[in-house]
Amino acid sequence: MIVQGEVAISDDPAVIMGTLLGSCISVCMFDPIAGVGGMNHFLLPEGGKTPDGRAMRFGINAMNMLVSGILKAGGEHERLLCKAFGGATIVPSLGRIGEENIRFVMRYLEEKNITCVSQSLGGTHARRVRFLADKWPGCSRIWCMTCPILNIRKSRAVRMKYRPSGNGRLHRAYARTLCDGRDREEKRS
Repeated sequence: MIVQGEVAISDDPAVIMGTLLGSCISVCMFDPIAGVGGMNHFLLPEGGKTPDGRAMRFGINAMNMLVSGILKAGGEHERLLCKAFGGATIVPSLGRIGEENIRFVMRYLEEKNITCVSQSLGGTHARRVRFLADKWPGCSRIWCMTCPILNIRKSRAVRMKYRPSGNGRLHRAYARTLCDGRDREEKRS
């Protein structure tokens, strides 16, 4: 699990990287030919340098570390592809942190000429992201599942069940939610 301020790089197709996001941003970046990829998780777009290791919580540092880590592991800048997630407005009283993060990451990718092939940004729901590099070379699989915070806060426990689909991927079949002492199933696809 990648937490705020962390960056992970791997060329091992068996590695699964994951994170949970609210207003934070996570970028999953990969070079499909070199078979190397990585994920970061940052809290704020930009900030000062901090001597205690908190610098990676800032987007500028986390993005630079992600790109340089992939390049050091054998990737080439011209082949980098990415998918971006997060930037939600979970708690409106905290301001526009999610919107600022979205503007930052899209500007960064444009300035660095990195292709963003997909994105799930903004909104009011948290996201769970899993990055599986099991298709090297060629592509990778990245799953993003939104999680309504209001429903999670009201429930005492949430258990997710997955079912295999015909193409070998897992899909969320249903969420069993224990809410107000009643057990109910909500069908999801």
